[in-house]
Amino acid sequence: MSSATAIALGAVLAVVFLVLIGVMLFQEIRTRSSSDPAEFIIDDAVEWVWSQFDGGQKSRLTPDGVRSIIEWQVFGLQQSVKGKPLGSASVVMGATDESVGYILTKVNSFEPEDVRAVLAGQFGYLESIGAVAGIVEGNET
Repeated sequence: MSSATAIALGAVLAVVFLVLIGVMLFQEIRTRSSSDPAEFIIDDAVEWVWSQFDGGQKSRLTPDGVRSIIEWQVFGLQQSVKGKPLGSASVVMGATDESVGYILTKVNSFEPEDVRAVLAGQFGYLESIGAVAGIVEGNET
């Protein structure tokens, strides 16, 4: 084999190798963005909800108050499915009468409309991270 042939063969192999790497990177980038699960991070939720509030809500609540409401709501949801077989429990997110009532029994220093505002903001946060698709209209069974 002449040196020119060896160089040409080496160049072809290098190009094939680089094309394979490019295809693998393209597939990894494409699948990574769509298959990463949505992560609910309480600190991020508190920050997002707080940034959505107007001056009146910010005068009645603090970021710690928003955190407390979100944490009690998450705890309540966890308790509502505790002991149930996987896939058999139904979880309803948002400012339902039940969730607002539950939170107010745990922390009575908030007004019901402020709890509703935080839970509505939390729902907006969940939409923003792709964890939920939107509000369901009507009574689904």
